[in-house]
Amino acid sequence: MVELLLDQEVETIAQTYFIALYKSKAKSSLDYALIFKLLFVWKVNNAFSYLSKEEKQMINNEFFYEQYPLWWKRQYSEKTFLTLKRKAVLNFLKYYRSANEIF
Repeated sequence: MVELLLDQEVETIAQTYFIALYKSKAKSSLDYALIFKLLFVWKVNNAFSYLSKEEKQMINNEFFYEQYPLWWKRQYSEKTFLTLKRKAVLNFLKYYRSANEIF
């Protein structure tokens, strides 16, 4: 149950990221909404930058670019995949949430 909630949180962040990125590029003048979108994009990119290569792959393939369902089957057993995914999700959320302390 907890893992599902964590996955849903990262999924929401991923969806919001693409919306904020798109809308921030469409704006021509600075306003508070644009600043919020740019800050959100920065927080996601910043959190992502702290992840290991393996964790980045996990977050990208599971939440941001989901074009390849079951992509992990060639590399990992299901148990290893779930363990690595949980670690990647927890680390991503830790770094994402820590950015809130900065701002």
